[in-house]
Amino acid sequence: GSVCGGLRLKCIFGNRPTRNFALGCSACSDFDTHLPMAGRDLLYETAHCLFPDCRASSCSSVSVSSIAKLHRLGPACRRQRKAGQSAFLVKCFRTLWRESGCITKLGQVCKCLNKGEKFTTIEGSKIEEDDHVSSSLTYLKLGKLQEETRNPAYGLNDDMVLDAVDFPDVSIFNAVVKVYCISAEPDYSLPWQLRRQYASSGSGFMIAGKRLLTNAHCVEHHTQVKVKKTGDDTKYIATVLAIGVECDIALLSVENEDFWKDAQPLRFGGLPHLQDAVTVVGYPVGGDTISVTRGVVSRIEVASYAHADSELLALQIDAAINPGNSGGPAFNDNGDCVGIAFQTISDVAVENIGYVIPTTVVSHFLTDYQRNGHYTGIPALGVTIQKLENPDLRNYLKMKPTQKGILVKRIEPTSPSKNVIEEGDVLLSFDGIPIANEATVPFRPGERIAFAFLVSQKFTGDQAEIGILRDGKEIKVKTVLRRTARLVRVWNG
Repeated sequence: GSVCGGLRLKCIFGNRPTRNFALGCSACSDFDTHLPMAGRDLLYETAHCLFPDCRASSCSSVSVSSIAKLHRLGPACRRQRKAGQSAFLVKCFRTLWRESGCITKLGQVCKCLNKGEKFTTIEGSKIEEDDHVSSSLTYLKLGKLQEETRNPAYGLNDDMVLDAVDFPDVSIFNAVVKVYCISAEPDYSLPWQLRRQYASSGSGFMIAGKRLLTNAHCVEHHTQVKVKKTGDDTKYIATVLAIGVECDIALLSVENEDFWKDAQPLRFGGLPHLQDAVTVVGYPVGGDTISVTRGVVSRIEVASYAHADSELLALQIDAAINPGNSGGPAFNDNGDCVGIAFQTISDVAVENIGYVIPTTVVSHFLTDYQRNGHYTGIPALGVTIQKLENPDLRNYLKMKPTQKGILVKRIEPTSPSKNVIEEGDVLLSFDGIPIANEATVPFRPGERIAFAFLVSQKFTGDQAEIGILRDGKEIKVKTVLRRTARLVRVWNG
């Protein structure tokens, strides 16, 4: 048997033994008698995609369409197998279904998954369930099969499997709202009056506590904000509770209780990994109804937020993000919100580059508002740094071969660090985390991220311990992190 995403699957046909693969994958050698050539080719290709180290005997000819489909499904299958989920089985069954057209027994397995029951012997195929699989099966949500829609040969309609894999729970779309904003920008040449009003629209979504989240630039300079639920014809007046200019997030509320009737707020997920699938939902240009685009996570790094020219963690995705998508949620395959769509790169030289605010930044914004009753902002160290990748420069600064860090070139005059950090100092560590010469710090296993990420995780008033090399001597200093005080107040709407 093989452990496939938490399911132990044993294929037994007659009394013949199964063919074993290197990683424990079992594929029945008798499958050849049940499948046409395309199905046999797909079977072996599936084994190779799910278990790349296996040594299965390949068929003489390989279906081109099979390779194309499995090349797309393979990485997702491997990730879900490691995560202990079983949804990848349904994907494989669906692909086998389309290629071969005669997978009776696998169709019965899908039928069993659909019911969410304890797995028993099904026409010669014995399937046993691990204890932790039930939580994964919750996200399959294939729905109850109606008798008239069942395929009499295979027990599962193809469209049902497609919907089950790609969209775990369509009801999550009901939490997405369209944001209507009337804005009036200040007239800096005539400061006693505002410019002419204009209308714009964006997206948003419901969260716990009868609150809404959207982008700060969607409600910038607002005079009136209204929201409309999916499938509703009524616009409700919304109140802007907080605006985070640096993180481009705004918190809204609606006092009318009719708006929250049957509301299902979204739940937040963790930080995704590269190549994880994401689904962006919102109300972009090109139509009035809700829009859904799908892609994968292409990059995770500290990026520039165009709204305030700040540097914060962001997810780069290849799903289409158009004007109007701003403020809409991005979902993972489990239906959890993993971020907020907020900007894209529009240039003839690039394609499919959109950005999502990750849940780490969203959580920081909400926690700040909950602690203080208003948004205080993201603190800064208040220094300008230079990388130390040049060995001659490191020698000049009296750094040992084992020492790594970054050079302080300038300190903001109003920064709290002005009294503890000096120009020419080398920052070696931040809260005990070593800083590399390229201004990066450890992030996740096998990943590094810009040093600014550590500072952005702090809250206003938090204290940080910094390791410094000054005149060849290592010292440790403590500083309070605050927003840099500006001599001229910045307009924040």
